[in-house]
Amino acid sequence: MKNNNFKKYYVLIIILIVLIIFFGLYKLLNTNNNPILDKNKEIVYLFYSSKDNRQKVPAVNLKKISDNINFSINDFVNPYLDKEYVSIDYHYNVSGNILSLLITVTDYSREGAPDYTFKSFIINLKKLQILDNDNILKLYNTNIDNVVNMLDKQFKEYYDDEISKGIIDKSVSYDNYLISHEIDNLSNQISFDIVNSKLVIYLDFNEFSEIEKDYYFKDIGHEFYY
Repeated sequence: MKNNNFKKYYVLIIILIVLIIFFGLYKLLNTNNNPILDKNKEIVYLFYSSKDNRQKVPAVNLKKISDNINFSINDFVNPYLDKEYVSIDYHYNVSGNILSLLITVTDYSREGAPDYTFKSFIINLKKLQILDNDNILKLYNTNIDNVVNMLDKQFKEYYDDEISKGIIDKSVSYDNYLISHEIDNLSNQISFDIVNSKLVIYLDFNEFSEIEKDYYFKDIGHEFYY
C-alpha cells in the first residue's frame, strides 16, 4: 500500500516538474518573440512635447533597432525643435507584423500654404528590420515606377482640371505647373505609410502656387492612397 502511494506521489512530482519546464519554455519563447524593449512603454511613445504641445516627438520601443531609429528621428526633428512657427506631430499603425510610423513637420513661416515635410519608418516586427522603399513596395507587388506613374497621372488630372476652371492659364505647361508646386523628382519626394494594411503615399510638395488664381490644393492635401 505504501509503495503504491509512493509511486503516485512520484508520478505527480514528475508531472509537476514537466509542467514547470514547459511553462518556463513557454514564457521564454514568448519573451523572445515579443519585440518590445521596455514593457512599461508603448511600442511608440511620446519622447518630447513642447510647452504649448505643438511639437510632439515620438520614440520607438523595440529591441535591437530602437537606437538607430530614435537617432534618425532626433536628427530629423532637431532643426525644428522649439521654433514657434513649426509644429511636429506623428501617428503610427500596426498592421499584422508591420509597424508604420509617420512624422509630420509643418512650417508656417512662409507666405501662402504651410510647408510640410515627412519622414516615415516601416518596420517588420517579426524580423526587427527597417524596410527600405523597395521592400515596402514588394509587400504590395509593385515598384517605385508604378507609384510615380500613379502620382504623375493624378497631377495631370489636377492640371487639366485647373485649366478647365480657369485657375491657371492655358499657356502654362504641365512641367511648369509641377515646378510651381516644387515638384522636380517625385520618387525623391515620397514617404510611405501603412494604415490598416493599406499603402498610403505622402508627397512633399508646395500646395500653393503663384500661378494659380485660387488655392486649389486646400482640400486635397499630401495624402494619396495606392
